[in-house]
Amino acid sequence: MSRKTVLILFGAVCLIGLLGRAVVVNRMEIDQTFWPPVRDARGEAVPEILSRVPARPWPEATTVRLYTTRLGTDGLSEKDAFGRALSPAQRAAFEATLWKKKYRYGDWWTGTAVGCFVPPRLFRYFDDSGVKVGEIAVTFGCTAISAQPQLVKEIGGPYFHPWFGLLEFDEARLKVLLTSWGVSTGENDTNPPDEARP
Repeated sequence: MSRKTVLILFGAVCLIGLLGRAVVVNRMEIDQTFWPPVRDARGEAVPEILSRVPARPWPEATTVRLYTTRLGTDGLSEKDAFGRALSPAQRAAFEATLWKKKYRYGDWWTGTAVGCFVPPRLFRYFDDSGVKVGEIAVTFGCTAISAQPQLVKEIGGPYFHPWFGLLEFDEARLKVLLTSWGVSTGENDTNPPDEARP
């Protein structure tokens, strides 16, 4: 066997090994191998923020209603069947606490456990026909937010060097805002009765 043939075979074996590793090893490990992130003192990857822009959910919606939920013996149920209609100024103030972030590294997990949303505050968006076009759930128990349908693409970019998208909110600002509307920001559903709606 000639030296050239040996080198070709060795190269082919190495290539097959790399391809096999690419299939077996998750792509985040490959990403961090070829594009090593900055690490903090504990050795954790420091998030690289690619963009952070205001979120303007469902501009076609003409009405936004805030619903609160409670925990009862029958499980999670809505306390407020019709919601609290937000004025245009209240809607703008709420949306000013939201932003969309695109990043790499850091916490790869962009979802939130369903059990964390107990009980949430629900901001439901309706069009002029009364059809719901979207919903944002916020909870302060674990500082979590979720939108349906999603407002942010969760993953994008090259397969082996992806970025992640996340909807975030300013917890302190939103707590102040809800408190000014008479809405509880605790997790024990102590909201005022219907006559105290804004």
